[in-house]
Amino acid sequence: MSQVLKNAWQSFIEAGAMAQQENRLEDAAVYFQTALLEAHNCENAEQCFAITLDWLADVFQKLNRFEQAEEAGLRSLRIKQNCESFSKADVLRAMLKLSKIYYAQSKIGAAAYTTNRVLQLSEQTLGSDHPAVGYVAQQLADLYSTLGSHKEAELLYQRACA
Repeated sequence: MSQVLKNAWQSFIEAGAMAQQENRLEDAAVYFQTALLEAHNCENAEQCFAITLDWLADVFQKLNRFEQAEEAGLRSLRIKQNCESFSKADVLRAMLKLSKIYYAQSKIGAAAYTTNRVLQLSEQTLGSDHPAVGYVAQQLADLYSTLGSHKEAELLYQRACA
């Protein structure tokens, strides 16, 4: 019986992924929400929760249910920050995803703050010469430009090109 419960999470994840691939987004959301309920039965429950929350954030964003996407993204980020089985890169990707959700909600200030944190952490983790750092700097420059902080944006554009 225990093995059946452990496999239930994987089955719901697979069904949700298939539904999402087939653009049946409401069905995918239901499958992922059910997988979230089953995640506590997994051997690595924190990983199962974070993975499921990532899927949910994606599907909610595609459904324009941004508040739910934000909640799922924040929960996933917190798990990844507090669980040793996730790398710094996993945390950075979760933060960048959250920044995009904020942007989609027109929460430009929150998006800029989160992207700025991603930039700082990616420089510490990858080094200032890494191409990913330039990509994040470019995104932050775009956000600052949208906010009207043109001087900061210009400095970040130059940094991204360097």
